[in-house]
Amino acid sequence: MPKKFAVEWTSEPNNVAKIPHVELVRCPPNGTPPYLITADKLIGTQVYWMHGRTCPHIPTTDEQKAAGMPNQCPGCVAEKAHRWTGWLSVWDERKLQHCILEVTPNTVGQINDWLTMYGTLRGSRIVLERKSKRPNGAMTAKLAVSGLPLAAIPLAFDLVQQLELLWDAPSKSEKAKLESPRTVAESAAMKELEKAKLSKTYEATPEQLEMMEQHRKQKLADHQARQKKEAEDHPEIKTRKEDLQKAIEETRKKIAKEAATKPHRTNGKARK
Repeated sequence: MPKKFAVEWTSEPNNVAKIPHVELVRCPPNGTPPYLITADKLIGTQVYWMHGRTCPHIPTTDEQKAAGMPNQCPGCVAEKAHRWTGWLSVWDERKLQHCILEVTPNTVGQINDWLTMYGTLRGSRIVLERKSKRPNGAMTAKLAVSGLPLAAIPLAFDLVQQLELLWDAPSKSEKAKLESPRTVAESAAMKELEKAKLSKTYEATPEQLEMMEQHRKQKLADHQARQKKEAEDHPEIKTRKEDLQKAIEETRKKIAKEAATKPHRTNGKARK
């Protein structure tokens, strides 16, 4: 008797692109073990903390600006503060698996010095430390030559693809803008200067004071630009603010008028 149909048995679904998950590693208070860097360079972007997770800043494209579309970045809409974060593709020699190693702007100088000296980060070992031994303490990086031949170093995975999987970026138009770590070196130095300025014994040089003044002016200009854009995108907000300010002024005048006409009392008796 001929078979009516044949079943095709397989061990996994057909035509399904499988992307292996890569673990994200952050520096604990006691530091990290040595990791073998498999990437040629460091990449990073502006991120913000929202709903208990790290999310990328989504810049508005030129096409969206030309079309008059409002800012679609959830962090910007929620007025969340941005901070730069970088990542490296590394190999964990203890677990024999790939990892994503997260770094902060404080490590950029050390990583860039190594990159300038050797031309690549691939094949070197990196250790992250927190001198304060606190979860969010300042991070430092130490790099060393591994001595391994290039053929023995695992190939780097698609780091951008893995980050987008972690962020669950819905479309290409909403990808984060990955930038060079060199663009945030001055920002990291500025934060250190602002902290030092709080010390009574610190005396800033004229160049540092000039840089801090330029940074202050830039922050003010950015704040004014955001307010202007907010007023253009949402004119009802500006109207509500104006109405509120008007109501406050009227209330102040009313209180002042009542205080002027109300008789002044001394020891419980009204004074004429």
